[in-house]
Amino acid sequence: MLGKSLVVFSPKGGSGKTTIAVNLAVTLRALTNKSVVVVDCSYPFGDVGIMFNLDPKRTIVDLLPHVNELSGEIILQNHPSGVKVLLAPPTPEETELVTAEHINIIVSALRELYEFIIIDTHSSFTDVSIGALDTADLILLVTTMEVPALKNVRQFIDTATQKLGYPIENIAILVNRAGPTGGLSIADVESSVGAKVVATVSSNGAVAVTAANQGVPFAISATDTQIYRDMVSLSKMITPHAISEEDEMGISDADSEDLTPAQRLRQAPMRLRRSVIEGVSNIALPDFLLGLGSLFAVSAPFILIFAMLGLLGKALRTASGTLGGLAINLPIWVGIVGGVFLLSRVRTQRRSSWVFGAILGACYGLIFTFASVAISGVVGGELRTPVPGLILNVLPYAILGIIGSIVAERTRPQTQALLA
Repeated sequence: MLGKSLVVFSPKGGSGKTTIAVNLAVTLRALTNKSVVVVDCSYPFGDVGIMFNLDPKRTIVDLLPHVNELSGEIILQNHPSGVKVLLAPPTPEETELVTAEHINIIVSALRELYEFIIIDTHSSFTDVSIGALDTADLILLVTTMEVPALKNVRQFIDTATQKLGYPIENIAILVNRAGPTGGLSIADVESSVGAKVVATVSSNGAVAVTAANQGVPFAISATDTQIYRDMVSLSKMITPHAISEEDEMGISDADSEDLTPAQRLRQAPMRLRRSVIEGVSNIALPDFLLGLGSLFAVSAPFILIFAMLGLLGKALRTASGTLGGLAINLPIWVGIVGGVFLLSRVRTQRRSSWVFGAILGACYGLIFTFASVAISGVVGGELRTPVPGLILNVLPYAILGIIGSIVAERTRPQTQALLA
């Protein structure tokens, strides 16, 4: 079954179409767990890479020499959310190398590999934009509640249906920054453009701008906001059959405030599964290495202090087995909790951060556990605990990692208030 091409277009600049495209992709990936790719066709100045905080190491230009032989896996940029990204050319000059035919071929190849292809386009009828629109199973037509924008939308619909031959049922109008200000209602919008509005996204400039500046989509960093819940509703409108009833029930913590304890208990396994999937998908190798480094950095001073105390106790012949075990484990405990706490302070807030804390704690504990086994073998000690038992002993370290992440998240508002 071929993937679905969703083209995000606006006939007027500044409508927020790139923000919609990026966050729609992240939301679809999180809710459906299906493969999603974003293609930046907004030339000559595409912003998808900025929104995702990705360096243009590989762009569409790299595919052009092989465009007629694309098959199997197409190498794209990876985002921690699990979304794949095909960036725009890095310079305006290189955008001239890309043609509408190239877009058609590349999207056709992506259809065989990904279930959702989200395409961001330029706000004009360029050859590349028309090439992208020609591939669309659905054109998400973005507008704001302003008369000039609505006039352009009406002209686009007339041109698209009468001259380009696009079926009107393949065009879905989305009102971005919807709100009571400006003197227009949704009914006024529908009357102006001559078509029904299928979705709205509320106005929240502070969240959207902060997300863009940080390079972290608000579908990751601000899931407690109305603007995110609007993206969830949009995703359900686009692909109602790809989101199960259980997924809909577990989309937002705010949606479950009125649930009974029995309902919450029934949803617990599903929520846990979703949290683990989201947490793992948000982890990149640099994050993991930085995390382990922070744990070692925090625990190193304590290891040195307790090592000196252990040597002193041995010299005075006062060190007992209990103190020796404490001298070994306490620095590790402090390192896990403190390291995850520190990492959460310098790392952008993401969903299900406790999963990352658990993974870091478990890996850190595993390193020290097997290091202890190795040292015991070198000095002639006897390993009395079987390997499965050693691995089971790592679970407390994972719990310590969770504790570190929870403490960090609970104290984040206080920290932000002090820094404000």
